[in-house]
Amino acid sequence: MAKLTNLTIAKGPGRGHSRRFGTALATIAMLAVGAAFPGSVGAQEFKVGYIMSLTGPSAVLGKATLEGAKAGIEMVNSTGGIGGAKVKLVICDVKSSEQQAVICARRLAFQDKVNLMVGTGSSPQTIAILPTVMAAKIPLFAIASSPRTYKPVKKYSFKGIQGLGDQIPLIVKYLKDKKLNRVYVIHDNGPLGQIIGKIFKGAVSGAGIEVLGTELYAPTDTNVTAQVTRMRAAKPDAVLNIAITPPAGALIVKTMKQLGMNVPIMVGSNLQNRGFVKLAGDAVDNIVFPASKVVLADLPASDPLRPSIMRFRAAFAKMYKGKEPSSLSPWLVDGILLAQRAGKSLGKKALDTVALTDALEKTKDVPGIQGIWTFSPTDHGPSLRQGMILVHFRGNRWTVAK
Repeated sequence: MAKLTNLTIAKGPGRGHSRRFGTALATIAMLAVGAAFPGSVGAQEFKVGYIMSLTGPSAVLGKATLEGAKAGIEMVNSTGGIGGAKVKLVICDVKSSEQQAVICARRLAFQDKVNLMVGTGSSPQTIAILPTVMAAKIPLFAIASSPRTYKPVKKYSFKGIQGLGDQIPLIVKYLKDKKLNRVYVIHDNGPLGQIIGKIFKGAVSGAGIEVLGTELYAPTDTNVTAQVTRMRAAKPDAVLNIAITPPAGALIVKTMKQLGMNVPIMVGSNLQNRGFVKLAGDAVDNIVFPASKVVLADLPASDPLRPSIMRFRAAFAKMYKGKEPSSLSPWLVDGILLAQRAGKSLGKKALDTVALTDALEKTKDVPGIQGIWTFSPTDHGPSLRQGMILVHFRGNRWTVAK
């Protein structure tokens, strides 16, 4: 319990004073417990803290995931909520900034007293909020491609999306099957770009694919003609465009198109959305996207993910008539669905963030939207490869890459 400091209680005569004194102490004790354990006392709703960028370079990702989160919450509330409590989304705009991400995490934890967090859409920003998450003891589904957000195991941080370990095997297999054995890599020069670039290059080199070279750019660059010219001169069979934000990814593919570089371009699943497609224009024809199976209008009856995916697609279509979900749409949803599953055995205790975390660590073989989820106290990062495919954007729709 939090310490009670600087407490002054006015003196008063008689039994009325005693009753007021007792009431005051009871009230203060309740407030102290609430401060010590955010989200555990007096909660009338199950609050999900949404920590994503709705402004800045990463806003495309944030807006797409927000649509999906709202559809997911409708799914959960229509089936009993979490621990019997109605789920409410509490939004804080990260503004594509690590500093703002920390401010959001602190506000959601200690002011809004959320029961669960989902965010941030960026590995550096997610890593930045981990100290707050650990101190507040609130489970976080890390919306970040880097496994550093949950490996080694951090008690309150769980993998939330299909990450590099799920995407890279698909890309490597495609390159080998198509005999695209000579590739060029391009990524930004920031810490995350360097880390992801190193992981990709290690994976393809280990598969017997030759990496001809690497080009770097600054996240703020508006011209990559020099880099693309050098790539073109090397005559690669394919390019790995490891862009973190849609504007950067689109700049690269459009420049390649303008300079007549007509080879397959592999990108990450973070770019598999219509916002990026719009930015890329007709350069999108050469792109191969790792994607969640949620982008397919139908799946074989034998696919274990089919029930969850079809439910989500139906909820999404009802809420956003005429729109199709992208790989970004369920990024925040599986965490909420898993909390609902874990909360079934807890009842009202699902509002206790520590109890909920312990229950999440017992999740085993649960079909979600992005894959089959299994957690344990020693592993918060399950493989979600079963939920991924490769797609093109052709004829104004997503089609399976052959």
